[in-house]
Amino acid sequence: MSQNVHTFPERKLEMSQEEMGAIAIAFTRHHLAKHMHLEARLLEEIDEIASELGVKPDRLMLVVEILTRENLENMFVAKK
Repeated sequence: MSQNVHTFPERKLEMSQEEMGAIAIAFTRHHLAKHMHLEARLLEEIDEIASELGVKPDRLMLVVEILTRENLENMFVAKK
């Protein structure tokens, strides 16, 4: 069973780790699709961003690459 990462009893809000992760990935994909051009500044700041997120820079870069490739592929898929 998933553990709730955020619970606000006074507002009856709960969100599981899985739901939060799925929404975060969907938001990131949406954002990258709208702003496909990765600014050179982002690439220069990857070490700082990775440090803030608590991940290794090469792992963050891999996630950015995977999501960027997915969005590029989706740009060229014919809409039905």
